[in-house]
Formats: sequence, C-alpha cells, structure tokens
Amino acid sequence: MKGAIIVNGYYKSTPYTHQVERLLQEFKAKGITICVYENRFPKLSAKDFGIDFAVFLDKDIALAQMLESEGVRVFNSSMAIEIADSKIKTAVALKKYDVKMPLTIPAPVKYSYLTDNQYLQSVGQLLNFPLVVKEDRGSLGTGVYLANNIKELIEIDTNLGSKQKLYQQYIAQSLGKSYRVIVVGNKVLAAIMLTNSLDFRSNANFGGVAEIAELSLEYIKAAEDISKYLLLDYCGIDFFVNEVMLLEVNSNAFFKSVEKTTGINVAKEYVEYIIDTMGRN
Repeated sequence: MKGAIIVNGYYKSTPYTHQVERLLQEFKAKGITICVYENRFPKLSAKDFGIDFAVFLDKDIALAQMLESEGVRVFNSSMAIEIADSKIKTAVALKKYDVKMPLTIPAPVKYSYLTDNQYLQSVGQLLNFPLVVKEDRGSLGTGVYLANNIKELIEIDTNLGSKQKLYQQYIAQSLGKSYRVIVVGNKVLAAIMLTNSLDFRSNANFGGVAEIAELSLEYIKAAEDISKYLLLDYCGIDFFVNEVMLLEVNSNAFFKSVEKTTGINVAKEYVEYIIDTMGRN
C-alpha cells in the first residue's frame, strides 16, 4: 500500500508544514510508504502519482476529483472538502439536519462591484447590528468582519466587491471564545477552548489562547453528527461556548495547537484511521 500527502505548493506556513511533518512521522512509524506531492506540478493522471490513497491537505478540488475518478481513496473526499471549504455550502448542507447555527443570510452572487444599499438595509433589519460578514472561503479567522452599523456594513460590502459572502447573526455571549473539536472517523478525539480578549475572533491567528476543553455530551454528539452529515474523515469543528451552536467547519484543521495543548497524538490517530479504512476496502 502506497500513499501520498497532497499539499499546496504555494503555501508554506509553519502550522501547515508541521501538519505534513507529523503525518509523515506517523506513517513511517507504521511502515507505510508515503510521499509528498505538491499540486503545482502538472499531473495528467492518477497513474502519475502511483498511489492507492491520498491525504489531501489542499483545497484543489479538481485534483482530488481526478484522483478519485481513477480509484484513489482520498481523505477527505473532494465532495466533503468542497462543501466544508464553502461557508455557504456548509450552511445549506446542514440546514436540513436542523443543526443549530446563527441566523445566516447568503449574499446574492454579484458580477460587479455594485453595492446594493437597500439590500444591505434589509439584512441589517433582519439580523440586527452588530452583525458578522464572512467571506465564503477563508481560514485562520481571515475574511471575517464585524459590522456595528449600516455604514460599516456598506463599507465592508464595498471593499469585498464581487466576492461571495454571507451575513450572520452576532452571538455576543461567546465574544472572543470558541471550542475547536477534532473529529477523526466521526468520533471526537480532542477539544480545546480558544480565548481572545482583544478580538471578537478567537482564532489563534489573531491571538487566541488555547486550553483543554471538557465538552458536554451535547457538544460531542453535535460534532460527530456534523462530521457524518458532511462525510468528513477528519475535521475540526468550531462551536460557540455559550450553547451548542455551530461556528465553522474546517476540513483540514491544523492540529499543532491541539496536540500541544491536550497531549493527544492527533496525527497518529488519523493515520491509524486511514490504514484501517484502506484495510477494509
């Protein structure tokens, strides 16, 4: 059995490279032949890789689909990544399961930089201020903005131009706090609480501090259910701390902070899940 870790050749952050290094360590400890391939090298067929499975640490959906079309088992699947990578698609996919989320309004698709003030007035009336604006695609807390009034909402919308986005109800009780729950094979493995006293975003990229979280059974069930609904092999699911309400889903959640804070070997658990899954196929 031979596998590959597929990475983005244009992204080299420390948490990202750490993710790759940890997975390599754990695969080699299990005696599994594993290589790292960057998406920036031209590939015309899965045969160019010569692999049975791929740990897909990228969001290059077309590449993942190509691998799957030729029999490679991809962790996570192209469909799961595509939905989880889009905040709008995530909200739509989970709506039918009655997953509790802040009231969410997907912005209409625009093909120009036109700002529709009347539409934004309606959004403000429905959600009340302050409200949160999120770019459809973004990670590490980027692309998330707080609009305190209609003037700020218009300014944010103007700056984002034709980018896809959504508007969400602001949950004041969870200001600067969130749970990050790591799920492997639809089972909760570890959880931390992130706290930021300087920003409404709790993400570590904006100064959030991590500590071990003790989750109630309601949070655990919600995390495991969401991972099943979205068909995710591995993910990080973020919740508000004041109630079991979904904040965000991350198909390629970094686990450096989680491993350091909890002492749980996330990479080992993920590798063992992959090996077990391949053995059952």
